[in-house]
Amino acid sequence: MREVLFRGKNMYGEWVVGQLVRCSFVDGECMIQAKIPTEGVWMNFAVHAGSVGQYTGFQDKNDNPIFEGDIVRYQVDNDDCPFPNKDTKKRIGLVIWKAFRGSFALKCNPYMNDDLFRYVNQGNRVEVIGNFYDNPKMLKYGEEGKPDEEQERTDDPFQG
Repeated sequence: MREVLFRGKNMYGEWVVGQLVRCSFVDGECMIQAKIPTEGVWMNFAVHAGSVGQYTGFQDKNDNPIFEGDIVRYQVDNDDCPFPNKDTKKRIGLVIWKAFRGSFALKCNPYMNDDLFRYVNQGNRVEVIGNFYDNPKMLKYGEEGKPDEEQERTDDPFQG
């Protein structure tokens, strides 16, 4: 059975991972119920609703869990590809949910996205390098931190 987890940033700027609990009495906030390992009890933590992202069920190449809202570096071609295009071999993208596909996708610019499953299950060429909430400016840059003029920021990076 797959693990359904959510991650959100609490009011102190710390990340909390656990079960999502919607609450209508707290304006603009959600609750994440997480187990405190040292005490062995479950507690509810108020988190900013805009920071909540679901666990994709995948780990990156370093065994870090991948959540919706993570910024990842991923490789388009396998290392052993006979015709690699060195200019487009690596990209930086945002992990988003695509409802029409019913899967998580990697969005690398406003006009292009691709299934996360494809890159994780074919040689795991994905590495989490940050997340949108802590590092939104990472999406303005292409490979190796060079400005990518073709990538335009939108008001809502999770659309598209």
